Amino acid sequence: MSKLNQISDNQELIALWKKFSKGDMLSFRKIYASFYKDLLRFGKIYLLENQAEDILQDYFLYLLEHRSQIAKVRNVKAYLFTGYRNRISKSIRSGKIQLIELPPDISMEEVVNDPWKEVLAKIITGLTPREKQIINLKFYKNYKTAEIAEQLQIKNQTIRNILHHSYKKMRLMLLEIEPA
Repeated sequence: MSKLNQISDNQELIALWKKFSKGDMLSFRKIYASFYKDLLRFGKIYLLENQAEDILQDYFLYLLEHRSQIAKVRNVKAYLFTGYRNRISKSIRSGKIQLIELPPDISMEEVVNDPWKEVLAKIITGLTPREKQIINLKFYKNYKTAEIAEQLQIKNQTIRNILHHSYKKMRLMLLEIEPA
């Protein structure tokens, strides 16, 4: 793994960010290389890969163009993830793109051909967007609870609570649905 991808110390990131805001392109490339894959993975939770990538590229271009106007950043990782999430939300609200409704590993053909997959699709459709996101990460992407919490930047206990609530909700829906 290259040294560019190993930046994790917040103080080092803040120093890079300051240099970047003053026009240092090497600092920008280091920040870009350090966070691109994680940000893209985060975007693919909500969107198709090409949509997530387009928005991420636009976001980095925005940062590059407005670097001197961006206020002091205390936590670069949090700033990047929050800004990217806001860009995704703005694109969704504007109607330019839509959220993924089914986990990406399930195609509509598979759902139609297997009655239990159809039941699963109905159950997943009944969840809130946040519940879908966490279920997708937990069961389709095989993330651990701590990894989900880090990715979404929320507490482990919150993830466990949402999973518990989702399981209860899914059990109730399963009692109401019978496969064809």
